[in-house]
Amino acid sequence: MSTSQLKAIATGHEQKKPNNFPAMLEAYKGEVARALPRHLNAETMTRVALTCFRMNPKLAECQPASVFASVIQASQLGLRPGMLGECYLIPYKDQCTLQIGYQGMLELVRRSGLVDSIGAYLVHERDEYKVQFGTDPGVTHIQHIEGDPGQVKFGYAVAKLKGGGTHVEVMTLDEINRIRNRSQNVKNAKKWDKETPWDTDFEEMAKKTAIRRLWKVLPVSVEKTMAKAIV
Repeated sequence: MSTSQLKAIATGHEQKKPNNFPAMLEAYKGEVARALPRHLNAETMTRVALTCFRMNPKLAECQPASVFASVIQASQLGLRPGMLGECYLIPYKDQCTLQIGYQGMLELVRRSGLVDSIGAYLVHERDEYKVQFGTDPGVTHIQHIEGDPGQVKFGYAVAKLKGGGTHVEVMTLDEINRIRNRSQNVKNAKKWDKETPWDTDFEEMAKKTAIRRLWKVLPVSVEKTMAKAIV
């Protein structure tokens, strides 16, 4: 769906404008289908979007067009809201925005075709680890899997590129928290006493932050794929 069409829906200039998000989703299912890549279909996307909408009553307080626009954006990226942390529909006052999750960022990088493997991990205080920089940087990490692993100490992301080469980015907990606190979504949520994914899914968001740091040193074609997803 074009920007002009979305504006027409939002301003009521389109005839027979649906007056709620479920009706809008049904009326413009064809636009969702046209936005989707081949690995997803409109029935799946509309079902997933409706599930997210019904599970979060605050989305019903948003302008229907803003919720629909977020679903279209998710469709263009080929990510499913609320599914395995791919992306989220985030309400703020009367507007909905799309926020890409950790799994969604991994999916977008993998689709570039230039990365053999990519992942992000958090190191807890009872884990065994060694961090090395210099000419042969890397992280050795053995997770504590029996019982409470303790508090998070730091996070890291690593990508192995096709044809050879490995990139590693390490972030302290203080660095992660500073980025969280700079987020406009977090600032707005605090102001209005609302929760964000940082409150409900801290570890996933911390991993996403490490992936974002790693993304800056990935090949240019990966950067272009990811550019529209950084929110």
